[in-house]
Amino acid sequence: MPTPDDKSLDERLRDVSVPPWLTLRLRGISRWDDRHLDASLCDVPQPAGLRHRLRQIVQDQRVDDRLRDVALPSVVVARARIIPYRRMRSRIGRFVVAATLLIALSIGTAGWLGGILWLVRPDQRPQLTLMVMDRGPLQLTSPSSSDVRIVTGPGWNEPPNPRAADRFSADRFPLLLTMDRVEPGPAGRLFHEWGSAWDPNAHWVHLRWPVFGYLHPEAASLPDLERVELPEPRGIPVSLAREFDREFFFSRGASPPVVNRPDSDARRLTVPLSAETSSWEQLRQQLQQNRLPSTDQIHVEDFLAAVDYRLAPPESGTLALRSAAGVSVFNPQPAGLLQVSVKAGQPPVWPRPATHLTVALDASASMDWDQRFAAAREGMVRALAQLRPDDRFSLVVFREEPQLLVNQATSDDLTTVFAVLDGLQPAGGANVGEALPHAIAAALETDTDRPVERRLVLISDSPAILVPEAAAGIERLVHDAPSFGFDVLDLGDRQQPDSQLDRFVQATGGSFRRVQSSADIRWALLDSLRGPANLVARQAELTIDFNPQAVAAYRLIGHLSPNSVSYGTSTMTSDLLAGQEVTSLFEVWLKPNQVDDVAVAQLRWVGATGDQRGGAESIRISRVQFSTSFEGCAVSLQQAAIVAEAVEVLTHSFNFDMIGADRYRYAPKPRGLRHVLLAVEQANQQLRDRPDFQRMISFLARADRISSDRPLASARSGLRGMVAGRWRESRE
Repeated sequence: MPTPDDKSLDERLRDVSVPPWLTLRLRGISRWDDRHLDASLCDVPQPAGLRHRLRQIVQDQRVDDRLRDVALPSVVVARARIIPYRRMRSRIGRFVVAATLLIALSIGTAGWLGGILWLVRPDQRPQLTLMVMDRGPLQLTSPSSSDVRIVTGPGWNEPPNPRAADRFSADRFPLLLTMDRVEPGPAGRLFHEWGSAWDPNAHWVHLRWPVFGYLHPEAASLPDLERVELPEPRGIPVSLAREFDREFFFSRGASPPVVNRPDSDARRLTVPLSAETSSWEQLRQQLQQNRLPSTDQIHVEDFLAAVDYRLAPPESGTLALRSAAGVSVFNPQPAGLLQVSVKAGQPPVWPRPATHLTVALDASASMDWDQRFAAAREGMVRALAQLRPDDRFSLVVFREEPQLLVNQATSDDLTTVFAVLDGLQPAGGANVGEALPHAIAAALETDTDRPVERRLVLISDSPAILVPEAAAGIERLVHDAPSFGFDVLDLGDRQQPDSQLDRFVQATGGSFRRVQSSADIRWALLDSLRGPANLVARQAELTIDFNPQAVAAYRLIGHLSPNSVSYGTSTMTSDLLAGQEVTSLFEVWLKPNQVDDVAVAQLRWVGATGDQRGGAESIRISRVQFSTSFEGCAVSLQQAAIVAEAVEVLTHSFNFDMIGADRYRYAPKPRGLRHVLLAVEQANQQLRDRPDFQRMISFLARADRISSDRPLASARSGLRGMVAGRWRESRE
């Protein structure tokens, strides 16, 4: 039998019918998995739009994933949380709203009508106000013809002094009787208030002079006038030039750099020649009580004036300018420091070749009032600094009992004398009558055979209460003493001099003076030591003209007004006495060029007496003068820089840096005086050995230990620039 092949077998089997149950069994056995299904589907043709739709789904999913991490804006979140307001549509709601509006309108109308009625109400006669300036003859405008009695205060130029029973007449005292001023209406009062409240010069011009004033409700008679004491004006006028940042000055109480431009008035500055030292004396006084004055009562110029710079003296009877320049060592940014000083010469001839000066100092408790004892002590220290080698000094301190503390000291003993004065504290009562004989005995003693002028100076605020026998004995003693003079410096509040002390003064040809400050005491003691030849020049004026080609900006240290609405400005001129020194200190930012002329200082003055001619002097300040190290600076500049930096730290001032033509950076000064004390160690040895400099540094160090924290406004750093003609806070 032939063997069939596969092909023939397939053909035969194809015709064999399949049983129905076999098909079902085969279908049950075959189970496709995902792999077989995927393989089968791969061969299925895809629809035309399926691929595009799948890609759209993937892209939408990616966008959703990205948007899920995006933070929603706060405005969207806030709006989503707002619950829509649903207005009340009921009749009750509409009634409540209408009633509320009606009540509000009724109240407003009633208030408006009440204001109109108040404006047209009958007005009573206003209270009578009078203000009189102490300049020239007094003319009083009175609303009535009643008798007027006026009591004058100090400062009048020979006012009339009628008898008590007499009345004033037109020929003896001018009285201008006028009709009552017409009372303005509401609009007139409104314009008057606008003018007086908004114009800063409307009323303050009266405050430049001593003022008498009162407010009295009755117009029929006038009460006695009383003297009104006003604060002493100080500082320089606030510059109105655009180059001066007034906003920073008023908000932080510190003087910023002044941009120096060729076309600006700010390039020229008139500096007050201030010799006032009251701020330094007040600091010393309050340090005894372990406290400090407020920062607005500490003035840098007062401390600079209290320093003895020992500048080279000019010719006798003239003034001279002295300058020193160097690096501003305490400013972390590159800047220069310029000192311009005025020195008065000595008199041509000393009236007294040698003097034994004896001071009888009152140390009672009353001398502690108004800082009298501190003023006396400071005035003595500054006067004794000019003690000549042939002069002698003795000190008698008295309370209930007198005590001789210093006997015939020389100029080499000043360190010991200053230590004795620093250890004194006012306490107890004062016995002037017991102290005078002891002081006279000390003044008459001498340790030399050469002729010596003997001068006794009494510094006290107490009267001399002596029995007639004791007063007569003292008068004979001072009258018979050879080459003896007696001077009294009165710190009291009495209007008339003490009669007993005045007799002693007249018997010796001395002087009786009322003194108030340490400067008054200093120059009065120098008059007693030298003779009346102290005044060298009157109305001295110092002007600094900065070259805009070399100086980008400058800053005057000190001489700040106490507030933005000062009662006036201090006198820009000054009278200078023999040997007196006044100094001004500037921080200067030089331009990076080769221009050598930095500034020109000009000094003008009038002669001390009418028969003497005035003078003028001008010096040129060169770039070459600016030393590049603190050790290379002049001793006077080192001294001024150390004192000024210490005081500016106490007053919470700033360091400044010019970073552009119209921009500067400011940063607060360091919190303590550690950097200042380190600079003292680097200063010239001659300066460190001076007793007056050591005393001032010790007091400033004590003040630093009890100084208060900075206010917030002076504790921040920042950057300011000029934008559209106005200084603003700026950014790098």
